[in-house]
Amino acid sequence: MTGFGQAEIKTSHDFIRVEIKTVNHKFLEITSRLPNHLSEFEESARKIVSQKIRRGKVYLSVVSPDP
Repeated sequence: MTGFGQAEIKTSHDFIRVEIKTVNHKFLEITSRLPNHLSEFEESARKIVSQKIRRGKVYLSVVSPDP
């Protein structure tokens, strides 16, 4: 693995945890996993990642309890 990052936001009612892992790869390949209630944001998340990372295999994971 060539990169790993994790962030968590907690509120009084909820939390969201985002993890990103990357490995070397010739092209950009993004694999994302989001909860069903956040699936509408998947394309936006992929766009943000692709603006910051140019190449590699990227594993994006978002964890948040269902509302």
